[in-house]
Amino acid sequence: MLEARTVTSGATGRNGGHCKDVSYKTYSKLKAQLGKEAAKRLVNFRRSHIDATRQLARQLHEEGFGDGHFRTVDSITGVFDREIFRDLSYNLHAFLEDFQEERDRYLILDGEEAQRKYGLVGACGAISSPAAALWPYRLVTSVLQRLLSRHQSFSLEALTPVLSLSASKDSRHPYVVHTPRGTIRAQHVVHCTNGYASHLLPSLRDKIVPVRGQMTAFVPSDEFPRRGDIHSWSLCWPNGGFDYMTQANDAEGLVFLGGGVEQGSSAGSVDYDLVDDGSLNTPALQHLCSVLPKHFEAGDGAKLKKAWTGIMGFTPDGFPLVGRIPQELSPRKVVHGAAGQEWIAAGFNGYGMVHCWQSGRAIADMVTGKPKETIDAYFPSEHFACSKERLERMDSEALRAEFYKNAPTTLKSRI
Repeated sequence: MLEARTVTSGATGRNGGHCKDVSYKTYSKLKAQLGKEAAKRLVNFRRSHIDATRQLARQLHEEGFGDGHFRTVDSITGVFDREIFRDLSYNLHAFLEDFQEERDRYLILDGEEAQRKYGLVGACGAISSPAAALWPYRLVTSVLQRLLSRHQSFSLEALTPVLSLSASKDSRHPYVVHTPRGTIRAQHVVHCTNGYASHLLPSLRDKIVPVRGQMTAFVPSDEFPRRGDIHSWSLCWPNGGFDYMTQANDAEGLVFLGGGVEQGSSAGSVDYDLVDDGSLNTPALQHLCSVLPKHFEAGDGAKLKKAWTGIMGFTPDGFPLVGRIPQELSPRKVVHGAAGQEWIAAGFNGYGMVHCWQSGRAIADMVTGKPKETIDAYFPSEHFACSKERLERMDSEALRAEFYKNAPTTLKSRI
């Protein structure tokens, strides 16, 4: 396993730890696009990540490999626009028509109820839904620690960027991986590079687009409730922007808050097609710094502890790319009959927490030759597959337009 920088330094180690499926927002559209059964299958795949991650975290903790701070929570989506609240409520009712067994796990509240019960100030209403929260960096480093301790053949190489890949005439090891520290011959190559995927796979340029996301951590005041063990939050703003928030389940109650995409865009700071996670989105950061004092009771007095960014990978059709990379999409032409393949798991559209773990499981099952029916039992291969036909259907300009829709006119004219 090669890490270009330090271990878990990418989006996994930089996100807010919010494992929340929000399929109800777009379920009607998804159902019209895919059909009822396929839409339900995709929703169930996303929802499976809460149980899968819970089981993983428990197993790691019991075996002494660390604590990912996993907890199941009620996630509170505060909505600050009446039309959006009406649409979300309608979409939730439509969603629950096909998921009757989930009715008791969702709750719609008006603005007064949202403030009285959850301390949300100025919301038009709120929706409570099932979710989970955790510390992704600690969870993944615990997984890696377990692998290193149990498998002598597993090697974890940090600060080892892959500069290029080339084909070899050796049919048993058809790939040569070139790094600053030397070369590696491999039977299989799995691209888990998300927003950076097109560096080694140029055919994915504009098919997986890097998008910078702004994150913050705040130390709340002593008066701010410590509810990180039972709640997480999302905040929906006018013009379609939203933020997400979790709270550490300890006495300090550190608040992790990310988002501000639309606020940054409207101020001329658009994060589309950016790969630099060493810089900040200043307008987005200013917005995030205003959220706690403006919209949460006892939110005054929160102190910014840290601000950082991470790079996500977005696809024009909204689904990740997971599976075998066809020969025609790779610049490397391996010898006929070669034993290996190139694979990919990337493009999670900012929702990696409800896609990544089971996608990784599916890739592992594919590489090791598990039967297709075994994989299809839990994984929606037909929608996530990396194929030339799917890439040709993708509308890259529509994705770009979505990120620039609220940008200043002068900025749009230069795109």
